[in-house]
Amino acid sequence: MIVVAEIDLRDLWRRMDEVQLGQTGRGLVVSADGIIVAHPERRYVGRMIPDALRPALEGYGGHTEYVDPLSGKTMLAAYSPVGGASGWAVIVEQERDEVFAPSRLVAILSLVILLGAVVMAVLVNTLVAAGITRPIQRLAATTRVIAETGDLTRNVPAESQDEVGELTQHFDRMIANLRAAETQIRQLNEDLEHRVLERTAQLESANAELQSFAYVVSHDLKAPLRGIRQLTAWLSTDYAERLDDEGREMLQLVMTRADRLQQLIDGILEYSRIGRDTRVEKRVELNALVQDTIGLLSPPEHIQVTVDAVLPEVVGDPVDFQRVFQNLIGNAIKFMDKPEGTVHVGCTGRASQWQFSIADNG
Repeated sequence: MIVVAEIDLRDLWRRMDEVQLGQTGRGLVVSADGIIVAHPERRYVGRMIPDALRPALEGYGGHTEYVDPLSGKTMLAAYSPVGGASGWAVIVEQERDEVFAPSRLVAILSLVILLGAVVMAVLVNTLVAAGITRPIQRLAATTRVIAETGDLTRNVPAESQDEVGELTQHFDRMIANLRAAETQIRQLNEDLEHRVLERTAQLESANAELQSFAYVVSHDLKAPLRGIRQLTAWLSTDYAERLDDEGREMLQLVMTRADRLQQLIDGILEYSRIGRDTRVEKRVELNALVQDTIGLLSPPEHIQVTVDAVLPEVVGDPVDFQRVFQNLIGNAIKFMDKPEGTVHVGCTGRASQWQFSIADNG
């Protein structure tokens, strides 16, 4: 719908000339640019209105007081916008001295009558504009808020049954559909997060079981395996003169197979550690750990392994500590070339650190 209004400036001037508001009262009409287009005194036509009257151009009604730049008189003025969003305004002003004169009541009544006449003249335009622009402005404002904040709880009530009202209803239904979709997406995300947490917990449990199995295999199988290797070494040494070439070859085959089994056990342990950090930081009692390591190594009778009376309690990964002591003590036992061998595990405190030592007479 398009509304076109035509205003005859000469008619406006005639109407402004007919305004009788005391001796100094006058009415004027200003355009949206703030230019006076109708005034009883033609010298004012084409001039800009004072800053005090600017709110009338922004769609506000009210009253104010200002000094007329031409006459130097203090004026009281009332203003009102015309046509809603048109930006035009009608202003009635009068010298302050006359307003507060005994004829003040008559001036106020004349002002009311004038404002009523002007408002009635543009009433049709205002009603039509309000019926179209106000719902659209409200719809635009709601759309802007939703775009900026994402708040889908806002609605625009339909004020009429015409095309604008139908547009508003369609907009509200669209927002309702978006709210339902958002709720569904949120529920799907929560379900997905729950499933991910469940799968992660299951994977962590499986990894923990695999790691535990690898440690059990490493701990429980290495001890008897070392016993087999030690017994084979004793047979090779103590019964060397009684064994023929085939017997010595069989013992060597046993040693080779035992080494291969040792490699397989170590491979299982390393495989369980691939792709994740298996370090477990906790307090480790080194006295018990070192004694357990010595038991796993099963040193021969001619090698005596001694440990300082008290080893400290430290924080770290017990697997790493056991691997270090196992490698160092195992090397000392393996390469011992004395008939009576000794291996000593020592510890010395240095400020906030500990220094460990593995010494042997080999």
